[in-house]
Amino acid sequence: MAIPLSERQFELGIDQEMENWMRQVYELLAEHRELAYSQGELQQAVLDKPTPVTKLQKFGRALDVLAEVRAVEKRWVGDTDYY
Repeated sequence: MAIPLSERQFELGIDQEMENWMRQVYELLAEHRELAYSQGELQQAVLDKPTPVTKLQKFGRALDVLAEVRAVEKRWVGDTDYY
C-alpha cells in the first residue's frame, strides 16, 4: 500500500523517495561546502546502480526542488549544472 504524501510533499510535487534523496544531497553538500557537485556526481553518491532512466529523471526533479526552495544553490558552469 502506498504511503500518503505529506502536505509539504504535495506542495513541492515530491514523494518520500525524492525527499530522502534531497536530504542525502543536502547533507553531502553541507559537509563539503567548499565543493560543488554536478548532477552526475550527486547521482553516483546517492542512487543505487544501475539506475533506470525514470529514476534519474525523478532525481533531477528532486535537485530542482532543492534549488527552488533555496536549500542549495544551482549554477550553470560550461554545459553542466552544479550544486
